Amino acid sequence: MTWLDAVALDTMIVHTTHGEVVKGLKAAVYDDCLIVREAHLLEYPGKPPEDDSVTLLAGDFVIPRERVHYLQRLSNGNGDE
Repeated sequence: MTWLDAVALDTMIVHTTHGEVVKGLKAAVYDDCLIVREAHLLEYPGKPPEDDSVTLLAGDFVIPRERVHYLQRLSNGNGDE
């Protein structure tokens, strides 16, 4: 790993315990929350199945740790998983 790898932001998909699915850049991880930048809301409770729209969320999106159901780290294209 190089110094650039250490500071690069990973693209993540976050599934919450309330049914939201958020895709964005993992900006920071704290003891009590996850900060996502350039966040896009992919799914939410009550979204019609035929609605394939994606909503860009303004600013940084804060997800409390207790609401993180699971994370998916998307490939960086280098095969460095």
